[in-house]
Amino acid sequence: MSPAKIYLRDLIGLAVVGMFILTALGVIFSIVGVVHYLTNANHLVAQDIQLAITHLVFIVPALLLGYAISRPQWIAATKQYRIEKARKEYA
Repeated sequence: MSPAKIYLRDLIGLAVVGMFILTALGVIFSIVGVVHYLTNANHLVAQDIQLAITHLVFIVPALLLGYAISRPQWIAATKQYRIEKARKEYA
């Protein structure tokens, strides 16, 4: 596996982490929306639900990208490349 592919895989991994963080924000907005609903602040519920849905949508690409970058062949190739690189540095 070339260094460019490994760096691309690492960047996609960072994007997956960012998308999971946005999904966690969606869950928080959902909880805030429920609290506003229970306290009869109905004018804020629509805004909270809109924010929640907007952020919860990020779970789909995060799962798909996470599945794509965690293929066993890619993991093995990445480990092999890093082992060879370490051997060259310390040899």
